[in-house]
Amino acid sequence: MKKLIILLFILFLLICKSDNDQTDEQDPAQTETQTQQDETTDTVKVAEPVVNNKVDQRMVFELHENMDKNTLKKHMEDLFNAIEEKIARGDYEGWFSSVSQANRNKISDIDYLTFISKRAEFLLDRGIVLTKPEDFFYHIVVEGRKGVSLEFSGYEYINKKNVKVISLYQLDKTKKYVYDFIYEDDSWKLNLKL
Repeated sequence: MKKLIILLFILFLLICKSDNDQTDEQDPAQTETQTQQDETTDTVKVAEPVVNNKVDQRMVFELHENMDKNTLKKHMEDLFNAIEEKIARGDYEGWFSSVSQANRNKISDIDYLTFISKRAEFLLDRGIVLTKPEDFFYHIVVEGRKGVSLEFSGYEYINKKNVKVISLYQLDKTKKYVYDFIYEDDSWKLNLKL
């Protein structure tokens, strides 16, 4: 059972882990850096269309050059708490509406879900086949976080449309976990590394 939890957590980290090698912190007053995201034009087979327009109000704010550090830190902590609460409560709809459009497309792609189902031993051992985004949330995200608690540690400002929220494992403060957020559709969205 312990090995299963570790495997689930490792898979979750692999899916969600941000690139920690790019840790050059920039102050909001500094010149914005341009971030490039890979855009693909691949055709995606959608497993199940999910439409949810609920937006957590803690994720609705804009960054600006004159924002003081305390306000910025409060907003970053709100982003962290919003995502953590959704995972802890098993709030699929809230979580799904809080991830980027690219992520929603990816975890709605039946080919991607099949790929994950065939590669994850803990899913294979249980005969679990992911067929929809909700399966991904409950079997990968929620299961991967069982017994793991994170606490807000800080943030890294990239630019007005991209921030990293840094957290530490409560049981091992030397390990950090980084959430990437991007600003799209007038709110901040979790941008998983899938």
